[in-house]
Amino acid sequence: MPESLFFLGKMTHPQKNSFAILLSPFAQVKKFFQTLYFFILRIMWSELICEQKQENEWAGILFFFIFLLLSWVTYLGKVYFSWVLAGFLILWYLDYGWAKADYHQGKYSIPIYLLQTDDGQLIRKSHLPNRPPSKLQFDWTTIREIKISQVIIYGGAFQEKLGKVWQISLRQFDEVEWIIDEAKTVPQALYQAKIFQQWVNAPIIFNQSQGLGNYAEFSLDDDRIVSTRQTPLIFQPHRHPEKYAQYQVVKEEIRKNYLKHSGINLQKTPSKWHIFSVWQFQHSWTLLKQIIQESGFLLFLLIMSRLMLGMGEIVDRVIQGFKGHTLVVEISHNWLSGWTLWPVAIAVAIMIYKGWQLSRVKHCFLDPHFLKVMLDNQVLGKLNLKDIEAILLLNNPEPEILIFTLKDAIILPKLQQKEDSKLYLRCLQEGIDYFQNLNQSPQTDL
Repeated sequence: MPESLFFLGKMTHPQKNSFAILLSPFAQVKKFFQTLYFFILRIMWSELICEQKQENEWAGILFFFIFLLLSWVTYLGKVYFSWVLAGFLILWYLDYGWAKADYHQGKYSIPIYLLQTDDGQLIRKSHLPNRPPSKLQFDWTTIREIKISQVIIYGGAFQEKLGKVWQISLRQFDEVEWIIDEAKTVPQALYQAKIFQQWVNAPIIFNQSQGLGNYAEFSLDDDRIVSTRQTPLIFQPHRHPEKYAQYQVVKEEIRKNYLKHSGINLQKTPSKWHIFSVWQFQHSWTLLKQIIQESGFLLFLLIMSRLMLGMGEIVDRVIQGFKGHTLVVEISHNWLSGWTLWPVAIAVAIMIYKGWQLSRVKHCFLDPHFLKVMLDNQVLGKLNLKDIEAILLLNNPEPEILIFTLKDAIILPKLQQKEDSKLYLRCLQEGIDYFQNLNQSPQTDL
């Protein structure tokens, strides 16, 4: 059956070059330490902070014995340890730089062909490296929705983050999904998705998103603050004016009481709304966890490298004791001194900087015409109020608030708690609805 090219898309699929393949053993060592780091972090958080007992204790025992073995090997090669660690960091930097350059040059881009047959069937063709060619056939009637997903691209031997793309895929009624294209920005992805909406009667949704209107995969399920979109029918102003007025008073009291105990503040006048994040004491542990999780690995690696030398010395003395030598367990006094001070200082500085980034105040200013978003005094963007398509809470991989028009988009970084992000979105959506309705209200003729 004759086939004609219907659409040409692309997707990013990083593959390892020869240099990255050679570095695979070093990457496995890094992966082990990262796994150990997050395992220890999870134990500390669950047992010390949340007071929860770990269910799988054998995993901890296995990690401990592997750690002792690596510590012993590290101690035996302590003369070369500093050079090995420095070489490891240099190899990591070279691998990351090479992978980043390949990514920006488009060397990881894989074409996707959509072909159409004479009877209207679609055929999707692609060929990933080191895999057999893929050929799939379906028709328009099986498409349930057009999905846009935020995807983080990792590459190189050490699988470091290279960038972010927005993938467009077709989801069928049987939950099978086929990637058809990707874009660098939200408006570009939305434009491509709307092209497909001309041929298939399916909604466009953002993957793992929550919201109060279009483009959301799930409804915002937080009901602890009353929204104008949830006004009961009995309280509609044209039906029961007196009850509606009483309802507005009660709703405002509920809002003020909830905002008082959350990480969000709202200041509003008839002509301007200001929504911003505020610091609460309960955010302290969450911030500390985020700082350690996102930027504490370097400090952990530096401390663990010296700790391994000390533990390796103990293991070596015990082994010598089993061989018949006199057992003397003594830890050197200089195993935490010397050249580690500057690297530790740098690691701590990175953590402080990350903490400042995570705790910056998120501002949204609304007036009858514009929405302006700021991080402290840094302007992230300004959108025309009448052009705003939707506001969504994205949950992949972090809870971020996406505000977009057909030509521009702003992403508000995650707040300290997900419930605060939901509340922030509700206040923002209500403010936009308020000013949009205000602009659409008929003017009184003089």
